[in-house]
Amino acid sequence: NIQWDIKISASTIPLINDSNLIKKLIEKLKNTEFKIITDIEPMMGSEDFAFYLQKVPGVFIRLGIKMGKIHPPLHNINFYVPEKVVDYGVNLWKNIFIRKEEWHDG
Repeated sequence: NIQWDIKISASTIPLINDSNLIKKLIEKLKNTEFKIITDIEPMMGSEDFAFYLQKVPGVFIRLGIKMGKIHPPLHNINFYVPEKVVDYGVNLWKNIFIRKEEWHDG
């Protein structure tokens, strides 16, 4: 005979991007070097950024860094960010914020 107690507690909230900002981001980046992937499977991980999105509209961006067939996962002692990807990430932010007034409706 086995007995157990289960305690379920909420530790974080779901991260839900602002759909209007997603549309603007896709439009802004459509003629650039960046490949935008929107049909990814939902993740069960937690992200503190979700709490910011409760206060202000925003978009959480995942920048792919895998170069080649395999790459050590995040939170792994062998994880690294290739230098080329750092430049790629900087260029992403430059493309997003060169004309930031486009992001505001008025």
